[in-house]
Amino acid sequence: TDETIYWSAGFAWSAPRGKWGLSGIFDINRAPSTYDLANFKKTAVSLPSTEYRRQTATVELRYQLLSSTSLLGEWAWEEYDVKDLSTENVPLIFPLTGSSNAIFLGDSVLDYRAQRVAVLLRRTF
Repeated sequence: TDETIYWSAGFAWSAPRGKWGLSGIFDINRAPSTYDLANFKKTAVSLPSTEYRRQTATVELRYQLLSSTSLLGEWAWEEYDVKDLSTENVPLIFPLTGSSNAIFLGDSVLDYRAQRVAVLLRRTF
């Protein structure tokens, strides 16, 4: 089985006269997979299950400077977790003799947490 599960929740608020605005959103995306392998001899072995998960939270503050110009500030947080035997900790092969070049065996995915800060001046015409 291979699934993609997605949830999202958000809010938006504007002060009277629309000078100030505040909005936010939280997203989570999960992709779990399970493997059930079989053959006629009953010798097949299933692979370990996998899961990819990404979460983000974003908050945006807006101030209307003029009728066509606004200032926006944004903060965002993101977390990415992977549980996949085929893409985590993929080793390199180093030869025992000769040059010390490594042989790359595949792509490796890393878990991470990140934060982002942005400031934007927006002008509409």
